[in-house]
Amino acid sequence: MSQQTQPITVPQEIAEKIIGELRPDDDIRTLRSCALVSHSFLHPCHQHLYFTIYLDHRPLPQRLYELLNLNPDIAHYIRELYIVVGRVIEEEEDDQLIGEAFPSSIIGMLDRLQLLSLRYGIADDGFPEEWSWGVLSCDLQLALLNRCRSPSLNHMEFFYCCDLPISVIATIAVHCRKLTLNRVTFVDDSNQHPSFSSDSAELRALGLDLYDEVTVIPLKQAIPLLPLRNLRALSLLGRTAALSVAREITHCAKVEFILVRCDRDALYADCECLPAKFCGDDGPCCSSSTSMMILPSSTSFCGLWFHASKTMQLQA
Repeated sequence: MSQQTQPITVPQEIAEKIIGELRPDDDIRTLRSCALVSHSFLHPCHQHLYFTIYLDHRPLPQRLYELLNLNPDIAHYIRELYIVVGRVIEEEEDDQLIGEAFPSSIIGMLDRLQLLSLRYGIADDGFPEEWSWGVLSCDLQLALLNRCRSPSLNHMEFFYCCDLPISVIATIAVHCRKLTLNRVTFVDDSNQHPSFSSDSAELRALGLDLYDEVTVIPLKQAIPLLPLRNLRALSLLGRTAALSVAREITHCAKVEFILVRCDRDALYADCECLPAKFCGDDGPCCSSSTSMMILPSSTSFCGLWFHASKTMQLQA
């Protein structure tokens, strides 16, 4: 009689250690194969495979929706969601990725999402293409704002949005710890919301890379109404618009750390002069306990947050 081969059981911590050595960007096929080895391999493989999702082509939102309906547990593994609003260069001229056809219920399924990023498409010349908040369906707008109220979501990003309502910024500031605004212009709807102030606002870190002064006027005017009192860290790209907004913010918030990405060019002449940008007729906006770090403009936002968190830990 031949003996039946017994399945080999791998301790869960060993399986997670093995899968942890793989990189999703380079080893997707390997991760898919490992997921079929045993049940102990399935969980860590799914953690890597579904951690970050990019919806950058028209069929992908519908495919994700179908996958999550077929296997709802997949939603628990998704931590970062990047949505391209607009078209990519391979698609037809006026083809919009996000619109009425986007299954907005996807956003509600992702109950453990930590990062939500709305990004730009690519125009025919290969440069980023602005998108409008109004392009999103009403259901999708509502789903996004509801998701930002989730305790798990701590970072939202907007890139190249040309008409972001101030009320959206206020909602995010109350519920999310980190907000990035990159080349965004704003619509003043504060008359519909007399006050956005909240003592329990969660926003701690704000990244600004904005256009010229004119495009940020609605944001500057609304800053006294926004719930920014708990803001601790500002990161700026050294443009006049970003610096002017930051100066208004430091009047309303007790900012502890300011990071500036700026090169020594004709606009600023010398990096050492930058702190003067935060001074007005009534004296400095920043308190003596506020730290400022000036880094090269090539430094990424991730690098900025690393420097900020590291410094604030040392100060604590």
